[in-house]
Amino acid sequence: MVLTARRKIKKGEELTITYCSSLMGTYARQKKLLKSKLFQCVCQRCLDPLEGGTNMGGITCSKCKQSFLLPHVRAKQTEIVWLCRCGFQANTEKVSNFLTKLERELTDIDQLEEEGLDNLRTKLEQYNTWVQKKSKLLPPSSDLLLRAGGSLALLLSRLGSSLPLLEKRE
Repeated sequence: MVLTARRKIKKGEELTITYCSSLMGTYARQKKLLKSKLFQCVCQRCLDPLEGGTNMGGITCSKCKQSFLLPHVRAKQTEIVWLCRCGFQANTEKVSNFLTKLERELTDIDQLEEEGLDNLRTKLEQYNTWVQKKSKLLPPSSDLLLRAGGSLALLLSRLGSSLPLLEKRE
């Protein structure tokens, strides 16, 4: 096996590998790793509630509505604590249920039929509506918004020459 690094590695520096997409937020990564690999990750990124300043895994605070509830991972504690800088701590189960609901909504849209222009239009409208509504509840760089935007972009790219037909029928 040959590994190639994109940057200089210092002697003795720890090398790590990810089991999850870097486009997943902390909550999604932790959930996936607990289910598939049976461990809690305590890497530098998972321990950083801000995720390098992206707030990728956060949701709008239900108390102050000005900042974000961010996932705080603590070693040897599998339950994520959701804290806002306003001091509010959200109910972990409620946040988990909310995020699971959002993930399910996206999966439902992902699975919509794409055959025919009417189905394509419906799917595009569903993604667009979802993004518009959830943009009020999630940070701009939310992993869920990124996922929806990526799916929307792929769908638009697959339309190719059909896009003008879709626009004419409106």
